[in-house]
Amino acid sequence: MKNTSKYYYNLFTQFYPKASKRILKTIIEVEEKTGKGLMEWEQKNGKEVGMLMDIVRPSTPRGVNSVLLVLRQFAAYVAYEENITIGNFPVTDLSRYVKKDEVKETLISYKQYKDMCGVVQCIRDRLVIELSWEGLKPDEIQNLKMQDISFLNKKALLKTKNKEYIIEDKDIIKDLHNIENEKGKEKMGKDGRVYTIDYKECPYVIKALLIGCRTDGKVKGIRNIFSKTKQEYKDEFRKININLEKVDLRIVRMSKMLFLLKKGVSIEVVAAAYGYATADSIKWLTKLK
Repeated sequence: MKNTSKYYYNLFTQFYPKASKRILKTIIEVEEKTGKGLMEWEQKNGKEVGMLMDIVRPSTPRGVNSVLLVLRQFAAYVAYEENITIGNFPVTDLSRYVKKDEVKETLISYKQYKDMCGVVQCIRDRLVIELSWEGLKPDEIQNLKMQDISFLNKKALLKTKNKEYIIEDKDIIKDLHNIENEKGKEKMGKDGRVYTIDYKECPYVIKALLIGCRTDGKVKGIRNIFSKTKQEYKDEFRKININLEKVDLRIVRMSKMLFLLKKGVSIEVVAAAYGYATADSIKWLTKLK
C-alpha cells in the first residue's frame, strides 16, 4: 500500500493547521521504516504505534494521549478519503508508552528546587518557579492578581478562577509579600553595567517588562519567563544537576507531586491538590518512587 501519510499530509494540514506537524512527520517516518501504510498498522497496542511513541518520546500519559489524538484524527481523515473502515487505535494503558527512566532523570528533588530558587535573584522570576512547585498552572500564575492573595496565620491563600491554594512555605510567603516592592528586573548590559528594566504598572503578581509591552501588564508567556531564567542561570543550574534541556514548569509541578507521594501523602490527596479528576490520572507516577 502507498505511503498514505505522505500522500495526504499537505491536504490534512490544510484542514487541521494546528495539528502537530512533528507527529505527522513521525507517522510518515514509521511508515517508511516498516513499509506499512497507516491503514495497515496494527490497532490495539500495535508495534507501529509503539515505534511512533519511541520516536516522539512523550513524558506523561497526557502527552501520549496528545500523540494518539493526532494519530486518530489523521487516520480517520485518510480512511475517509480512501473509503476504508478503520479502528481507533485503542490503548489499554497510556503509561506504558511513557519513558519513565527519562522522566525520572528529568525530575528535580526538593533540594534542587530550593537550590534553583536560591540562585534566582529576581523575585518575579523566582515566584514563577515557586508557584509552579506549589501546583499552579501557567495560566493560573499569569492571571493571579495581588488582590487574589490574602495572608493569615503565617499562611498565604491564593484564589484562582477554579481553585484555592494554601501556601505554607515561608520563603514563598516572603516573596509574595515583597513582590509589590520589586519595580523592575535587573539585567547586565554588554558593557558589563547593571541596569533595570521597569515592570508595567498593573494588578498582576507577575508583571510584564515595560519595554515592548503591548498588554495591560499581564505577561503573555509564563513559560517564556522560565526559559529565560534557565538561560540566565544556566551555569548555576548545571552545578546543581538540573537538566536544562528538558526541565520545564510541568516538570517542576510533577516533581512536587512525586515529592509528596514519597512523603506518604495519599495519591487521592495529591491528585485533587493538583487538579486531576481521579487518582488514576497520576497512578503512573507511583512507578517512579
